[in-house]
Amino acid sequence: MAASSHPIEQLIALARRYRHLHGESDRAAPGSLRREHQGELEEIRRQYDTLVDRWIRDPADRELWRAFLGAGEDPPEDPLTRTPPVFVGRSAGGARLEVRAAGADDYELLVDGRSVDRLGQRLSLDHGQSTPLHILDQDWRETSEAPAPAMEALRAHRATGRGAPPWEWARDLFADGLIDANFGLTRRGQRLLRNGS
Repeated sequence: MAASSHPIEQLIALARRYRHLHGESDRAAPGSLRREHQGELEEIRRQYDTLVDRWIRDPADRELWRAFLGAGEDPPEDPLTRTPPVFVGRSAGGARLEVRAAGADDYELLVDGRSVDRLGQRLSLDHGQSTPLHILDQDWRETSEAPAPAMEALRAHRATGRGAPPWEWARDLFADGLIDANFGLTRRGQRLLRNGS
């Protein structure tokens, strides 16, 4: 199974794989194939539980996701399902620009939460803090919207490179487009840490 770049998609893919394998195991004759399936099912459940613990904060929501593993229903609703932004910035006048990937080479531009344009081209986001992004006839300075303690934890983890990542902040950092599903820095995360934001 190819790893998805989105934690919710990873949970859904693992649940599908678990159900498929469980069905195969039920249809298999007793013996080594069932034992082999049992080992795979336990490994999938372990991976799934790890993802639930890392990405789902609320205990009630965790129970919904754990029930989803064996159920054939729709996955629980989760605000994290939105594609993370590749850029968030403010204009001199205080307007907020959000750029989200909307396909292979497409980007949706949202100003103050309202979709205003879609670019069907590569967008260069290799700018520094002293060089704002110029788009929609305005300059936009990139900002982070993750809580300050999340940014501090991310900086500390990246500075030492040791120990487990601060998973307690994963949802905030992912939703702000700073990390991927494996806690690796995105290009946006790299820019913001490099620029000291």
